[in-house]
Amino acid sequence: MLLLQNIVRSFDDKRVLRGIDLEVGTGEIVCLLGPSGCGKTTALRIVAGLETADSGNVLLDGTSIMAIPVHEREFGLMFQEFALFPHMDVARNITFGLRMAHTTHAAQEMRLHEVLELVGLQGFERRDIAQLSGGEKQRVALARSLASHPRLLMLDEPLGSLDAALRERLVGDLRTIIKKAGLTALYVTHDQREAFAIADRIAVMNAGKIEQIATPPALYHHPGTEFVARFLGFSNVIDAAHEPVLSETKSGAKTLLLHPDGLHIGGEHDTHVRSGVITESIFSGDSYRVTVEIAPGYSVTFNPRSRDHDDLSIGQSIWVKIDLDYVLPLNG
Repeated sequence: MLLLQNIVRSFDDKRVLRGIDLEVGTGEIVCLLGPSGCGKTTALRIVAGLETADSGNVLLDGTSIMAIPVHEREFGLMFQEFALFPHMDVARNITFGLRMAHTTHAAQEMRLHEVLELVGLQGFERRDIAQLSGGEKQRVALARSLASHPRLLMLDEPLGSLDAALRERLVGDLRTIIKKAGLTALYVTHDQREAFAIADRIAVMNAGKIEQIATPPALYHHPGTEFVARFLGFSNVIDAAHEPVLSETKSGAKTLLLHPDGLHIGGEHDTHVRSGVITESIFSGDSYRVTVEIAPGYSVTFNPRSRDHDDLSIGQSIWVKIDLDYVLPLNG
């Protein structure tokens, strides 16, 4: 449905996008995930028509939309700030775009009730914006972006202004609403857990380029580059010189990720075990988070289940068993 071809953009001689290629299928939710300054919002704004690319092309259903003004692209936009009109009630905020398009009053009313039901705000039509909670404002902003039957829904950090607990509750609802509406969506976030929860596929961006595109499970289990692994919070990125035997099993890779899911507490006589000393141990209910120093400059962190171990304390010597299926060669 949506295709980005070699999108390049610079600001004041600084290259922000370095040739972005991305395809979003009909009905798919694709997340652009990455740190601040990686270019993800610029890419979204170029698709929306709010920014222009220096070169490249954006196609929708096989037709270039580069020359189409933003107000004619028929896209739904939702931003972190929500941008609701404080002098209008919920109903008038939601139907604003429909009024600007001179939609009949009857059609406005029908669509208003449809989207209110979709976002779970039935009966809120006459509420003042100031009376709403942060989560309710988020739902009103989403309802407004859905009201005009957008060809593409674009969301830029839509949960960023909410507190962590509320964001956790709403992210699953947001995916459900988008899927129920049958929409195609491009979603920007810096939060990996948010991306995992909402996306069908995730494009991890770094310094203006896409490092890896994959489904959430594939990305978690098989990060392809050192940047992606570290951005996802995997700290067990090691120089293969520390593990020449493991490196040989991975075609001589120079950098390896010892995925924490493949590390376990073992015994001296197990295969592929390393002795080490616990340098950090944090109890978190069902598991510990332990860091074990194998050798100077070589430590691994993983999460043994607490029900299997009465105590894992700092200074304790243990054996770490390495599952070769979870030793991953990394590029970059």
